[in-house]
Parts: sequence; C-alpha cells; structure tokens
Amino acid sequence: MESNKYSNRISLSGRKSIFNLGSPEQENMIKELQKSAEKADSKDELKSNLRHKFYDFSKSIVTSLKKWFSRSSVEPEKKMVSVPLSSINRINLEDNERMKIDSEIINTRNTVTESTMSSFSLKSDQDYQELSDESRASYDTALKSNISHALNHKMVNIELGNRHDVHLGGTKPMKEYYGQDKSRWLSKQAVNCLGYYKKEGVLLTVAGANMQKLVDSATAVDAFSGRTDEDGEVSFQRRLDNVVGKSVIDLFKFSRHPELADNDTFAKVEEMGDQILREHITDWLMCNFDTKGENFIVTRGSDDKLVLHGIDKEAGFNKILSPGAQHMSTTYKPHANNTLYNVVFDKFAKGEMNLDLTVMKDKVNEIVNMDDDRYMSMFDDYLSHIREKDPSKYTQTYMNILNRKNNLGAEYNRFFTELVNERIENVKNDYPEEVDRLNELYLSNEGKKVGIFEEKQLSAVELAKNRITQLREDGFSKAGRFFSGDEGVREMLVAARLEKEIQNISSDKTITAEQKDTKIKEITSVGKIGEMLQNIKKNDTVKDLVKAVGKKEVNPAAYKNSRAFTDGMLKKYAQLNAVKQKSAKNEKTVQNTRTKGTETRARQSTVRGAI
Repeated sequence: MESNKYSNRISLSGRKSIFNLGSPEQENMIKELQKSAEKADSKDELKSNLRHKFYDFSKSIVTSLKKWFSRSSVEPEKKMVSVPLSSINRINLEDNERMKIDSEIINTRNTVTESTMSSFSLKSDQDYQELSDESRASYDTALKSNISHALNHKMVNIELGNRHDVHLGGTKPMKEYYGQDKSRWLSKQAVNCLGYYKKEGVLLTVAGANMQKLVDSATAVDAFSGRTDEDGEVSFQRRLDNVVGKSVIDLFKFSRHPELADNDTFAKVEEMGDQILREHITDWLMCNFDTKGENFIVTRGSDDKLVLHGIDKEAGFNKILSPGAQHMSTTYKPHANNTLYNVVFDKFAKGEMNLDLTVMKDKVNEIVNMDDDRYMSMFDDYLSHIREKDPSKYTQTYMNILNRKNNLGAEYNRFFTELVNERIENVKNDYPEEVDRLNELYLSNEGKKVGIFEEKQLSAVELAKNRITQLREDGFSKAGRFFSGDEGVREMLVAARLEKEIQNISSDKTITAEQKDTKIKEITSVGKIGEMLQNIKKNDTVKDLVKAVGKKEVNPAAYKNSRAFTDGMLKKYAQLNAVKQKSAKNEKTVQNTRTKGTETRARQSTVRGAI
C-alpha cells in the first residue's frame, strides 16, 4: 500500500524491511530477532517490576508518615476550574457509552445559550436582507468568527468531584475526577517516584500544556495545577476520549523494536509523520527526552484518522544544562528507553520512512519570531521555583530555555541537513529519483544545506539584548539574598538603564544604522557595564533601594518574573527619590531661611552701629 501523499517517494514495498524477504534463512533471521526482542523485554520488565516494588514500598512509608503527622480526617475536595465554553459545547454534542454510564453521576448544566449567539446578531432580519451579497457574505464570515472567538474565550466554572483511584502505569499515584461537563481529569501528586515532595512535575505538566497550545491548540492536552486536601499540590490533566488500543498502533513497541515493525506499522507511523514532527517542536523546546512511545496517546478523530497527543512532560528541562541536550541528534537518550523521535528520524535518514520536513515551517518561524518576554512568561512558575530552589542554576536555565526558542530554526536546519544528506547516501544507488527530489526540495546549491526555517539574525541589538537579559536574570537570581542581594539589585538596575538607552538609540532618526550599532556595542561592552556597576554604588537612592529589598519591602519572591520585579524596584526607587528630593528641598528652604535671618540680623547690627 502506498499513500498518495508519498506517491513520489520510496514505496513501502521498496523498504529495506526484513518482512519483505522470504527465504528460509531470512525467516530464521526474523525468528531470532523476535526472540532477542522478547528476551530484552522480559529483562526490562523484571527490572521495571523490581524498581516499581521499591518505589511502592518507599511511597507507602512516606504516605504513612504524612498521614501520621497530619492526623486529620480528609473529605474529597471539589476543585473549581475554568475551561473554554467551546470545549463544553463539543462535549455536550458527543454521545458515547462512557457518557451514558457516567450520566447517573454527572449532570451537565453548561450549554451554549441562545443569548451568546444573538449577541453577535444584527438588530433585525430586515437589516440583513438589505445587505448586498458581498456584504452579507462578509457579515456571515465575521459572525462565525465572532461566535467562534466567544466560545473559545468565554470561561465558565466547572466543578470537579467524584474522585477515584486509577492505575495507568507509571510510578506515581493518580486519581481520576469527573467534571460537570462530562470531562474526565487525571490528577497526579507533586512527588517523585519515591513519594517525596517534588513540585517540578506539576509545574512542567502545566508548562507542557501551554507549549502544546502554542504549537497546535487542537491537539493539546489541557492541564492546570491545583490543590486537594488529601494529596496537596497536584496537576490535573484532561483524560482523552476515543483512545485507540495497541492492536491499532503500538508506538511503544515500535520505538523499542523498530526492526520488527511490519509495513502496516510503518504505514501508520508514516501517516502520523506530520504530527510526530509537530510534537517534536514541543518536546525539543521543553528539553523533554522522556518521549518513548508510551508517552504518546493516539485517538480516533471525527474523520476516523489517527490523532497523536504527547503526554507526561514532567521530565521537561531535566537536562536543560546538559551538553548533550543542546543539539538535536538521533542518538541522545538520557532515559532507559529510546525516544520515538530518534527512531523516526533514524528511519528517515536510512531511507526506510518518508517524512515531509517542510510541514513545520510556518510554526517554527512563528515561534522564532515570537516576543522573548511573552514566550518566557509560559515558564514563570517553573523558573520562580528554580530561583528559590537553586539560584546558582537559575540564570543559565533561563538563558538555555530562551536560546532553544531563538535558535530553533537554525537548529532544525542544521539537523535536517544531516538527515537529508545521510538519506541521499543511503538511497542514491536504488532510488536516484529520490536524490533528485531531496536536492530540489531541501538542499540549497551552496554547501548542500537545508534552509527551510528562518534563522534569527544576531544583530548588534539582538546581541546587546541577550547580554542585558543575562545581566537582568543573573541579578534576579541574587536579589533579596543575604550575601549577593546588593549586587543583584544593582545588576537589574543597570540592565533596565541599558534597555532604556538602547530604545533611545534605536529611535534616534538623526544617526545612521551603522552608528546605532556602534553606540549599542559600546554601551553594552563588558568594560562599560562594569563601569556602570561601579558608579551606581555611589548613588544614595540606590543604597536605600538595596536596603528596602533586603528588608523585603520590595520582595523578589512576590513577583512572577524579573520584569515584574524590575518594575516594582523602579517604582520604589521613584518613591525613595521623591522623598529625598522633598527632603533636600525642605532642607534648602530651612537653609535659605537661616541665611536670610543671618543677613537680617547683620543689617540690623550695622544700623544700630551707625546710630
């Protein structure tokens, strides 16, 4: 079988698959590979069972201790959460067995009302009839757009209740909650596999959902953080419906033993190739390498096609400071199992699977050009946690996350250049037409390099912004701390001043672009920044501000990010400066009064002497 999409590519029948071979020797080869795979699986299963038993034992002790110290009777808590009205509308229109079973427990009360629709209607039908055909068509389009916007942005409260335990594999205890809107939510505690408190999992589950929405909101798995009386901090993640079983597609088996995959499996994975590339954007930006096949869920869409959803982002940013995690490859796997992406990209490079590498172009370019502050705001909660937990790692973590976004296009171009050139080497003898297609589609004439994606140009302004960002975040990691707090405040103030100066230079219409670059390079040089940091120490108002931060009058922990904290400090600086100026003015007034009094007394003395 061969999809029309890949009609001009390597056919399934032409793959170097052992299932295409038929001699007795080759059949024996298949049996040996299967035996080897079963042996490896049994060994891994034994290790996994032992590991999980140890985890369960540890968690039982930790849980018992928690209950012993709390000694409180716990009632199931109902959690309020806001979800888009459009989600409720879609769910209300569904009708499947699960909803029939759950209808005794859950009562749906939220529907799209007529008033929501009519708020976008014309005053009367007569107004509509009087419109021209062109205007009527434009109005219809606008009406649908406005209604769609309202459904996606109007938020309603949904009460979560009817909790029960669920077991879906993994090492952490989970519970399932039902929502009034007939949705189901899985909650996972903020603990590690041994049962000890670890907040990162909750924060990264939410950050991962936000990242998925940025990449493709239609397939994102909704998530939010919350708290229950019984489990404390937890993450809530929407449980997906219409999930297909392993009999349809087993991505975990495929990622573990791709050498045993038959043509039907290859065809299904290839059918989801665009979606795999889409999910790769999310996981690369999240620095998430825990992407074995079982961390993907496949559902059946309304058009009966397979839909891929990435889950379990708790390992995100785990390796953000590791050298091996800074560049894409087909070999890096810091966890026990190989990643689905490694297998898929490796098969593409070997000529055993087809992918359209251009499908990501628009989304990658959009992310590369996205405002840095807006992008980084998705990770405010996680970065605040890192700042409190390990301030020494905060700045580099922040910069590595940001650099992943800014270098996304360049990194994909570099990595895809490797894959395409390797594919050419592997198929050139058997499929010369594929070589021509690859050259035409992907490779430029100069240097055989892929140039699909935009690469952010590091102009003088961009380099200066990077330096200022690092200075600001470094200052934020120190601000409010006993030994380094003073230095941190000064670094953030210098960063704010440099940003202002760059804005002024950039908007100056009296100088050329070259002169602007020269000025910006000059004020952001290491020497100039060092000089500014020394000079700012002499400022009395800055000294008072440093004391105010030290006393928590301006508390870094109360702000979501460095930008907000900078604004808070500048506001306090303005207040302190106003007090100083008022005090100086009063002192000058007193001094002037004293001087006038002295002069008056001197004149009176002169007059008396003359008399």
